[in-house]
Amino acid sequence: MILYIDPGTGSVIINFLIAIVTSIVYFFRKLLFKNINSDLKKKSEISIFSEGNQYKNTFLPIINELISRKILFNYYTLDYKDVILGIESEFINSKFLGLGDIGKLKFSSVSSNILLSTTPNIGNKEFPLKRPKRVKELIHVWHSISDISYYKKGSLDNYDTVMTVGDFQNKSIKEIEKLRNLKSKKLVPVGLPYFDFFIKKLDDFKITNRSILIASSWGNKGLLKNHGLEIIDVLKDYNIIIRPHPQSFISEKEFIENFKSICKSKSNIEWDESSDPLKSFSKSRLMISDTSSIRYDYSFLVGNPVITLKIEKSKLNEFESSDLNESWDEKTEDQLGPVLNWDDLHNLLNYLKSSESIKRHSLKKETLHTIGDSSKLIVNYINNE
Repeated sequence: MILYIDPGTGSVIINFLIAIVTSIVYFFRKLLFKNINSDLKKKSEISIFSEGNQYKNTFLPIINELISRKILFNYYTLDYKDVILGIESEFINSKFLGLGDIGKLKFSSVSSNILLSTTPNIGNKEFPLKRPKRVKELIHVWHSISDISYYKKGSLDNYDTVMTVGDFQNKSIKEIEKLRNLKSKKLVPVGLPYFDFFIKKLDDFKITNRSILIASSWGNKGLLKNHGLEIIDVLKDYNIIIRPHPQSFISEKEFIENFKSICKSKSNIEWDESSDPLKSFSKSRLMISDTSSIRYDYSFLVGNPVITLKIEKSKLNEFESSDLNESWDEKTEDQLGPVLNWDDLHNLLNYLKSSESIKRHSLKKETLHTIGDSSKLIVNYINNE
């Protein structure tokens, strides 16, 4: 008799087996690490949660600061390829929670006085990650320069504390709290860990300023999905670097693979799939983007112009911007460079040539609470200093 297993069930079984094997590997790795503190989990009141390696630049500066101060903490991740799992220190207890539903279920059982995460929507009805009942204070650390306009609705509703990039974020957070009758969050201005990390690392790159960098949001509002081929056709005489949002390689992998296949014959196109955008930043003289917060990273780090292609309002109904009276991004994006509507796409080349001569206002000082000290401020707070 031949047994039949449908593809869906087979996929679940395979993921389950991979999760078990990977968990065993990391169990023995920790067991063999002679400096591991077996009582760490019991002693530590601080935990960090990450969805995976795509957020290493956000968490590494904070983790390095914790270790340098000899503070015990737990690190939980849903990604067995997360490079932070490889950090060997007596002060970090790192754990891969498991793949798929197994990892998400384990997340709900995390116990900690403080849980620091950059994942939006934790605890929301339709989101798979439930807020752990044994976490006293859930703290959000930002992974972008933006207010909450382009976060999905309810993204921060279940957080107790927000480590803000700067005071500009307070208005949108408080507006949503009032609208939904939510408990007021503690808003702690700290700056942005990954930005501090990038500033130091940028010195390692030679600035060449030759290409046009196309940086897209992920999902239905992204410029690649809406008008990617049109933009590439307009820029056929330019060297192009295409950098999709890192989440695109997870949430819309099939679309990205198809798009890459279409572009394969075009010799002027280079793809950037790294978690670190600095190489692309250093090789480009101008960025074309949509509502992605990478626009501010680019402008603040290398000082080059950005052309913003506006997203149709109908594509933003699932985001907080549809409930807000105004968006900080919309108020400031024209200070980075020209802002175009989609129906003006045929004039892109004209804007391309003129935008490089525009004198841009410096938003950096009034936007970032601090430059260089964000991780210190975060650790001061979570360690009750």
